[in-house]
Amino acid sequence: MRYLKRPQIITLSVAVVAVVLLLLLPRTKVPESKVETDISKALSSDYLEFAIQNLSDSDLKSYENLRNSIESTADPLEKIGKLDSLSKFWDSKNEFLPAADALYEIALIIEDKPSYFIAGDKYFQAFTSLTDERKSTALKKAMSAYESVLEKNPEDPEATTSLAVCYIEGSAILGEAPMKGIGMLRKVLEKDPKNINALINLGYFSTKSGQYEKAIERFKEVLEIDPGFADAYLYLSETYLQMGNNEEAANYLDKYKNFLPSNEQKQQLDVYIEKIRNNNI
Repeated sequence: MRYLKRPQIITLSVAVVAVVLLLLLPRTKVPESKVETDISKALSSDYLEFAIQNLSDSDLKSYENLRNSIESTADPLEKIGKLDSLSKFWDSKNEFLPAADALYEIALIIEDKPSYFIAGDKYFQAFTSLTDERKSTALKKAMSAYESVLEKNPEDPEATTSLAVCYIEGSAILGEAPMKGIGMLRKVLEKDPKNINALINLGYFSTKSGQYEKAIERFKEVLEIDPGFADAYLYLSETYLQMGNNEEAANYLDKYKNFLPSNEQKQQLDVYIEKIRNNNI
């Protein structure tokens, strides 16, 4: 079973998730972001041109060499490797939309479910990170990638769930009611009541809409199916915190702590848990 990875399960926006994600980040200095100039040029039709214009001379040369090499390669396996390099190149520049385009080119060569999902998830990452006109393009391309899976298997629960999340999170852009996506998630559960992917997303959207009891029910269902699904403890903690039940929030965050990889992270989280218990957040 494929579980949605962050950021496709959109992380809850308040304190607990933010703190824990910070604990999980590598302790390296983050380079200052280059200020985007003429952001109005970043229209959906020319996002690649916009990304290219922001490259340094040396990066531009690297990009052109990669692109020319891809276009001159006839062997599919070799082309896939070069397209993967191109995607990683754009990833290193935090340009997730052209990075996803390269992955989608790979999917068109391989034409299998995992490849379309990899491209779709990268497009969704672009959707969640962008704030301008490119956001709409990224969302629609993500949906197209998931729909490519459904064309071959209309009942695929993973593709249905991913597409449903797109409909819900992109409802304002698409002009669709969020309930269309919610309905898709419920249909997945009708066929597979233990589908963690659908349960965790329905729990998240219940929390987002203030239906905390429903959210708790969904997250606890997840843990009944898989006690090792770490994010469920995190989401339960956040939901209880939003309800004002700090004790339960701290209890579930304490359980989540067991999944952290290092003692340093556990100690840092202990400090935050103590603040929750003391109502000092």
